[in-house]
Amino acid sequence: MNMRIHSTLIMALFSAILVSCGVEVGNPSEPTPTQPKENDGRPMVPGMPTVPIESIEPVEPVETVKIDVRYMVESQYDEAITAALDFAFDNTSVSLVAGNESRTCGVQADGSLILNHQETNSATRNSGQAPTATLVTESFSRVFASRMQSPGLNLACNSSLTKPNMDWTKTSDVMMDGTLERANSRLIVMDPSQQFVRESSVKASGVHQSAVKKMKYDPTSGLQLQRSLMFGTDMEINNRSGQAPATLLRSRIETLADAPMTIEEAYNSDSKLKSLKIMSGSVSARKADDGLLVIMRYSNVVLDAQGTCRPTSGTILGEVYSPADPTKVYETFSIAFTDNQNLIVYADGTGSKLEFEPCRIETEKTDSRNGGRNGSRN
Repeated sequence: MNMRIHSTLIMALFSAILVSCGVEVGNPSEPTPTQPKENDGRPMVPGMPTVPIESIEPVEPVETVKIDVRYMVESQYDEAITAALDFAFDNTSVSLVAGNESRTCGVQADGSLILNHQETNSATRNSGQAPTATLVTESFSRVFASRMQSPGLNLACNSSLTKPNMDWTKTSDVMMDGTLERANSRLIVMDPSQQFVRESSVKASGVHQSAVKKMKYDPTSGLQLQRSLMFGTDMEINNRSGQAPATLLRSRIETLADAPMTIEEAYNSDSKLKSLKIMSGSVSARKADDGLLVIMRYSNVVLDAQGTCRPTSGTILGEVYSPADPTKVYETFSIAFTDNQNLIVYADGTGSKLEFEPCRIETEKTDSRNGGRNGSRN
């Protein structure tokens, strides 16, 4: 696929990196007028629920706004994790779980690489615990196309021409940009009654850009990277919940210009992932019809290095802005991850279940357990 790096986008990306390091570029963003300022100038997120997560009984939302918010939150998280994991080196598998997967890597005349990645899968899995346990049947397909380059270097593919073959003794900085198209369908019923809960289908198309910086490399101990990531996606969601009529939700999902996702990654000497943390970053989703805006803010979110991609620590906080007054926070929430289920928890202590696309990370631990095969599903 013929692709080219747009200089204006790359400049915007590196400007965002400066912002993430505390350097203001151009016109810095101001906090929402109706919210107080913290010391760093960001709007404060109102209080978290004081109710223990274990005591929250998830219920299906009935308000139209909360139904829309849930779909937007699920889509935001799926997009963020998909974008965060779309970067794989030779001998490393860091991607969403796939039943059928193909990769190609091609060297260009200017020393850059063209990478293509396709994957599809369908499965049924359990979610949650009685009395709110459900069965989730889903299928998905994704098509990635990216260009990778490193200033002043000619990059190479591995021997099977499927992934980059990185020489980190010479490489310090890597830039990537590309496109992602994906489709997903999901049906949720109660377990074991099979009572209908909700269903949805998603179509998404977007672009991503990332700048990767080598922080430390030692042939014996491994590699540490820091990555700044920006993405933007147009999404269409057909959904139906409970007795409510089917609706079509169109939204734009993207990283905030002054808060790209900053990700830290560590690999062992065999290029197997040891850890992955989303240090910071904010992602917005805005409905096309009424302007409803949802912003999710990530802070020190450590993804499970046992192979499931689920967060094990850190915080994900959210704000819902009123369509009638885009400067007013309508609702706040947090994302809670408990055993076998994910919850959106509002500030008043109420919550409902979330479903995220299953994924896996192949790590040094899963590789030793599985003899080099792909890691487990969540």
